[in-house]
Amino acid sequence: MMIHLLTNFSCGFILILLLQLLKPCWVIGVELEAQSDGIIEIVDIQTPPFLEQSPKTLHWQKEIEKIGSHYLRLHIRNVQGFDIDNTILELRTRGGRLVREYTGEELRTQRSFWTRVIPGDYVLISLFAPTAPIGSSLSIDQIAYQVYSGAPLSTYGKDEKEPISNYSNDPTIEAVERSVARLYFIQNGESKTCTGFLIESGQLLTNHHCVNTQEVCETTVAVFGFQYGSNGLLNLGEQFDCGEMVSAKNSYELDYALLDIKGTPSTKWGTLNLSDGDPEIDLPLFIVQHPGGLPKQISKINCRAVAVPVDGRGEQTDFSHTCDTVGGSSGSPVLNESGQVVGLHHYGFGEAGEWEENRAIRMNRIIEHLSF
Repeated sequence: MMIHLLTNFSCGFILILLLQLLKPCWVIGVELEAQSDGIIEIVDIQTPPFLEQSPKTLHWQKEIEKIGSHYLRLHIRNVQGFDIDNTILELRTRGGRLVREYTGEELRTQRSFWTRVIPGDYVLISLFAPTAPIGSSLSIDQIAYQVYSGAPLSTYGKDEKEPISNYSNDPTIEAVERSVARLYFIQNGESKTCTGFLIESGQLLTNHHCVNTQEVCETTVAVFGFQYGSNGLLNLGEQFDCGEMVSAKNSYELDYALLDIKGTPSTKWGTLNLSDGDPEIDLPLFIVQHPGGLPKQISKINCRAVAVPVDGRGEQTDFSHTCDTVGGSSGSPVLNESGQVVGLHHYGFGEAGEWEENRAIRMNRIIEHLSF
């Protein structure tokens, strides 16, 4: 009987010990997902055979429409030929606005790629060449378009986010908001959205749970200036493609990723300064963000740090804050009154039940990691 009791005690003690050892795995390392805002439809659209010489320059057109969508993206694949000089594949909106034109050389080089973001629910695809591109072909096998079903709110009482245009006369906010972009990307077969911002190196910083592979990077488009102006009109902004995920500069635990962006967006849109100090409790902060993929907004009213440090995906990686966010705000800069980035927002409490407050990664932890 005594041996039996001792055995039970030993087993119970070992079980408790194991549970204590495993506990950090439950508390820390919360799984986060980028906000879905669209679906991908499988299609089969192919160029016709180009068999005869023709004096015309327009050799193919196709209209695609998804009523009610705010954007479209096309996946082009199986590119063959198009080695005639001055070949152009053109994408235009319903109003005739040119979104992007791809040269024959670009088509041949990429062969399979996602296009830029076409604003609205319609795209006109046109293929121009000085003579018929005999033997050339391409196909469109997927269309990504917005089907917005809402995003989880992470607000404290009243939702106090505001359009960024409300602060067009604030020199600090006006100087920093330009560097913040909405990100569109394809991940796990879905069209998703996050936020990101340019730093002094000219690279873009966002969350690891948003862009975490080179494959996702190659589908990512950063749009700067997507916001309402003080005149109430929506500016569609300027698009830039992700070139490379800097593999040595990303971290699951710190939930950040650094991206090289094609072109030089920082020349026009500027960069943000990173602070190596933690935010002070109860001092004002603000977040510039694209909540739910919407035009740029700001959370400034009642926006403050609550506790520093707290656990995130790792021990003491985060601080908690009361700034209102929504799914899609992931990757937004958390800034102090001087406009310096003190944190990288990555978790809204409305997204899951693990914590009861919003959290951002401490920027000094990211700076330390970037310096390796």
